[in-house]
Amino acid sequence: MQRLFHFPRLPKSLHRRQRETGLSLLELLIACSLLAILANLALPNLHYWLARNESQRVSYAINSHLSLARSLALNHGVTVSLCGASASNLCRRTQIEKLLVFVDSNQNRAFDADEKILTETPLPLKGELSLNAHTTLRFSAAGTSNTPASFIYCARDNIVALHQRIVLSFSGRAYIARPNAQGWVEDSNKKPLDCS
Repeated sequence: MQRLFHFPRLPKSLHRRQRETGLSLLELLIACSLLAILANLALPNLHYWLARNESQRVSYAINSHLSLARSLALNHGVTVSLCGASASNLCRRTQIEKLLVFVDSNQNRAFDADEKILTETPLPLKGELSLNAHTTLRFSAAGTSNTPASFIYCARDNIVALHQRIVLSFSGRAYIARPNAQGWVEDSNKKPLDCS
């Protein structure tokens, strides 16, 4: 039997679809959407974790500097002072940018240009650090302090559970106040720390 019409054979490459590599635009959009959703879910936890980390880091740094200042006073037999300072080494109670431990030779409770800085530690903070009673804390050669006070750290975004209070007693010993049963640190009147 003879064919009336003769159709040429198509090459095999046109019959089968070749395998393609890479992503289509739709697949890329789906992957980006999923990534954005996951990042949105994780961001608040990351924000809280960073704030908690800063709160702990600041309280431990202050506590260790208070202990260091007391040890230096005991070891060297001189009056050693600690203050929260500005970038220009001016001791102050609020807006503390760094901690200074120095020998206050003229005992004027301020850092002067001719006095020796024993340690200087910058505190890059997102929260706020303040000293509640004095601008300078002094340790006598016996290690005692005639300036009991508290450093108050207020976490950013006013997260009450992350506020810290570092207390210096008359004996010259420092401690970090522990949270109560409700999860926040109390002031001396058994109320939450006021950071307003």
